[in-house]
Amino acid sequence: MLEPRKGLTEAVRIGRSHPILDLGLQRTEFQSESPKHHPEPKTLVHITCRTINGLYLFRPGPEFNDVFLGVLGKAQRDCGVELCAVSVLSTHFHLLSIVDDVKQAADFMRNFKSKLALETNRMTGWSGPVFDRRYEMAVVTDEEAAQVEVLKYILAQGVKEQLVEWILDWPGVHSFGALLEGTPLTGHCFDRSQEHAARVRGEEYDRLQYATVETVTLSPAGLISRRKPTASASPPWERTLKPKPRS
Repeated sequence: MLEPRKGLTEAVRIGRSHPILDLGLQRTEFQSESPKHHPEPKTLVHITCRTINGLYLFRPGPEFNDVFLGVLGKAQRDCGVELCAVSVLSTHFHLLSIVDDVKQAADFMRNFKSKLALETNRMTGWSGPVFDRRYEMAVVTDEEAAQVEVLKYILAQGVKEQLVEWILDWPGVHSFGALLEGTPLTGHCFDRSQEHAARVRGEEYDRLQYATVETVTLSPAGLISRRKPTASASPPWERTLKPKPRS
């Protein structure tokens, strides 16, 4: 079992705090070699990453959603991490992920953020840093109540801020539809090096000619994989938030 720095804390206040283990992994504290600061294999973590100065660089739209999912899917495929949930607002994004250790998490986030920053600058015309800091990561305890609370918070993005009335109305990247209805989270990852080489050769190319289709694969079963299921128990994502009623 992981040894917390000061036991169970309310280290992340999100309107309604939820218990997490404060492992010294918040903000830029990712260099420690102390074993107690390393998540055990297959650890559920909540990752948050914000834009610099709260700029609206992640504004939802077909192009941004497509690129975000493409970059995320490529990073997931390259690094082999499991994702349970994702939500993106204009100033930040949340990931609920299962990682083997800090190195895997760091490699994944470096891969994902570096490519996302380049694509964000390209789409928005912003030329400065995209992210406020590296990222914040908190280990979620094995208690089902803690896992459900974190999942509820991530899935409530957009509604919580009173931007939309129903989760499915949020126009940005959100995993609720995928968890509820199986809607695929698919986007394109662009090879800008090949595009540049084509321009140098004087060749014309289609927008998607040097792009690969990437799909973000969700593994919500990981939320309860370490708990013995009961016959009457339903998965946590089915007990979180009510979907928009059908007319």
